[in-house]
Amino acid sequence: MSQPTQWELDMREEFGLNLRAKSSGVTLGETTPREKAINCPQAVVDGELEIEARTSFKKKQYSQLFGLKAKLGILPSDLQALQNQIDELTNRVKSQNRKDLVFITINPKPEVSLEKFLTIVHHTANRKMFLHGSYCLEQRGTTLEDIGKGMHAHFAMERDKSYKPSKIAKNISNSLLKQDIIGHAKHVDVRQYPMKFLQDKIEYMSGNKWDKGKEEAVKINKTWRVQNDLKNIYVKSI
Repeated sequence: MSQPTQWELDMREEFGLNLRAKSSGVTLGETTPREKAINCPQAVVDGELEIEARTSFKKKQYSQLFGLKAKLGILPSDLQALQNQIDELTNRVKSQNRKDLVFITINPKPEVSLEKFLTIVHHTANRKMFLHGSYCLEQRGTTLEDIGKGMHAHFAMERDKSYKPSKIAKNISNSLLKQDIIGHAKHVDVRQYPMKFLQDKIEYMSGNKWDKGKEEAVKINKTWRVQNDLKNIYVKSI
């Protein structure tokens, strides 16, 4: 009797066939009842499905295995290099989307003098809540007759990560209320943005405003700053 071919041996092993069923009287090279069933179309389909299922399951196992190795930092060098790139890009995306920029507006009482308010503004900008950023003083007057009316300050600052925007607003408003600079906590407005908007906010403070109706106030701002020896933009560096 001829010996089975290597392909036949591989097929029998793949389907879990008993190739040496001597106890049942089947000798090597003969087909068992189960082997004969393979010849029917349904058996072939079932066999193919089993192979696909085993392959899919093995892929999941390898994914889980490499996932655990990635956490332990023991991936093969080529996969570790890819993982490093993924981690770096993921952190960059998170950093861009994290709202670490706070844009603050402080509206003092009308009777607060410019000299006193300027001191308060400088002190506020240099509090440890902020890492760096820019700030300015503005007014809302639109003619030379009401120049200086509606004095206020804007800050575009990167916050210290240990200070949430709500905490920053509370700290500033509490301090200014005690000093009688503002009349209500709502006169300190704090909004948060991703850091990629920092330059937009600096341009806004520099006079490139997109709000309708502020063109005249922007012109008067320039005159007011010159009259009072104020910088267009103040900078707090790291």
